[in-house]
Amino acid sequence: MKILFSYGVAALTALLVASAVLSPVTAPGAEPRNETIKRTASVMGTNLEATFYGIDAKEADRAFKAVVVEFRRIDRELSEWKGNTYVSEINKNAGSAPVVVPPELFRIISAAMTVSRVTDGAFDITWASLWGLWDFSPGSHKVPDPAEVKRRLKNVNYRDVVLDAGKKSVMLKRPGMAMGLGGIARDTPLIRP
Repeated sequence: MKILFSYGVAALTALLVASAVLSPVTAPGAEPRNETIKRTASVMGTNLEATFYGIDAKEADRAFKAVVVEFRRIDRELSEWKGNTYVSEINKNAGSAPVVVPPELFRIISAAMTVSRVTDGAFDITWASLWGLWDFSPGSHKVPDPAEVKRRLKNVNYRDVVLDAGKKSVMLKRPGMAMGLGGIARDTPLIRP
């Protein structure tokens, strides 16, 4: 069986989830199926397309459903865009208080911090401090005032994310800071112990 996905980061994650839910592709001695089955869904702000080979439509539907369910769970728990997530709570408490988070989220943020250190900040989850400055939606094309960009850039610095491993808490040091995990959240199943 082969499964192909149309966007990079999700490909390996979706492959792992789909592989975990699929039964053996063919019975011993049976001929493998040669049909191609495509499934699509909108998840985590993008389109996911999977192409399945060597399984029937029922198996493909079951596997793809499991992938979509997992990605939607991750989105519900890790989105900075939704007001009721731990990440949103961290952002609301920037500069004032740490937020105790579930172990899975703490591992994800810790992994993001490692990537930030290794890349010397080229990957930085505090990018979200700049959110809303640009607008490229059709008919809008808003370019921000350079002074506002400069002001907000002071809040983009992964070194100002405070992690307490004992308490599993996260704090952004300054008001106005915000984190966004979109660059790593899709890899969540790969970060699990």
